[in-house]
Amino acid sequence: MSSPRKVYVEVTTLCNLQCSMCVKHAQGSCIPEGHMAMEVFQSLVTGLQSVEFLVLNGIGEPLLHPDLVKMVQLARQHMPEKGIIGFQSNGLLVNDSNAEKLLVSGLDTICLSLDNLEDTRAELRGKEHSLSPVINAVKSLDRARNKSARPFQLGIEVVISRDNMHQLNDLVAWAGTHRVDYILVSHLYSYDGRGQESILFSPNTRSAVQLYEKWQKRAQELGVNLENLPNVRLHYARDHQDQTLLEIGEWMRKEATASGIRMHLQNLFTFDAELAQTLGQIFEQAECAAKSLGIALHLPPKLAYEEKERHCFFMDEQASFVDQYGNISPCHFLWHTFRCQVNNEPLLVEHHTYGNVQDESLEEIWQKKSYKEFRQEATQSSYSTCWSCTPGPCANLLKQNAMDIRDCHGSQVPCGHCMWSIGWTRCL
Repeated sequence: MSSPRKVYVEVTTLCNLQCSMCVKHAQGSCIPEGHMAMEVFQSLVTGLQSVEFLVLNGIGEPLLHPDLVKMVQLARQHMPEKGIIGFQSNGLLVNDSNAEKLLVSGLDTICLSLDNLEDTRAELRGKEHSLSPVINAVKSLDRARNKSARPFQLGIEVVISRDNMHQLNDLVAWAGTHRVDYILVSHLYSYDGRGQESILFSPNTRSAVQLYEKWQKRAQELGVNLENLPNVRLHYARDHQDQTLLEIGEWMRKEATASGIRMHLQNLFTFDAELAQTLGQIFEQAECAAKSLGIALHLPPKLAYEEKERHCFFMDEQASFVDQYGNISPCHFLWHTFRCQVNNEPLLVEHHTYGNVQDESLEEIWQKKSYKEFRQEATQSSYSTCWSCTPGPCANLLKQNAMDIRDCHGSQVPCGHCMWSIGWTRCL
């Protein structure tokens, strides 16, 4: 492929909400705010001749850009007839006028963010996604697509957590009555540690959970608890129970090593099997309801992908990411410089760029040797499984060093800490 098939363009980093889950509002993040200049976008669109999907948003609200309609028009002129143009939005600024203009200009899909069917917490209004503006947006978009000659898909995006998981079936039913075509469900992720108690996703793999549960059951039969293993290892004088626990820990370690299973003990200690079962039941019910309503429901995994299943959707889709200045990045994780947490350890993620569309064409940047090598290594998924690493995330290895090694596997791609590759989050 001589150029990317999918391109994400951050037309703005400004937003009219202050969602607590957003990386922009995480402690320690300092992403600059501003609109993409039309000159930058015009430099980009000439390289969209073979792009199959153009997504006009990043971490901002695209409808805040004063030239969004013009951007859609320009992109439609340069993209293939069957190419898709879309973006995600909180819906606050959607009205009959701009909905019709966007669809006439060639927009194919909008995915509206909605995380709660009950607007009961007044203190969050104007700060978080809420129902009433989404209802108004859906109505405007529905009226606009009835007039559009081009097919249009209406989507809903949900960040699921302990706070709203029991509303998922109601949300599917609501979507059915409002002619929604698809629903994207993603897990809540805490960039700075706040609100972690609401997270449903487990970074443990299923094989790690099963192995841990097997040996925890054995430990309980012998009157000990695997959760005490880290402390027992620090004991100077060890009694019979301590010795028994150490032996069980060693047996578990040997089986994990023989089976190629990576285990992060603290994550396994806090894994809530009952919650995972409840979530599985909710997902099954939602899938049945969506199928009966003809809605495409895209659900995330409850547990991290197995190492052999781990893959990068962005590499699979042959995607590129363009920031507001025209810089090209390989994925969402490396689109910005920001702070986050991996297994409760702080991590600084630094943006990764391969060129600028004002200096080189999209195809030229895509074909660069360094960019091709990055995609090849990231596609192989041979980087460290940092989320399942018991010793720790070794976050400082993400920084440049003399050998340009980014993790303990000797990889040159800083992908081991990525939330997308293990199934935690997803994008349009």
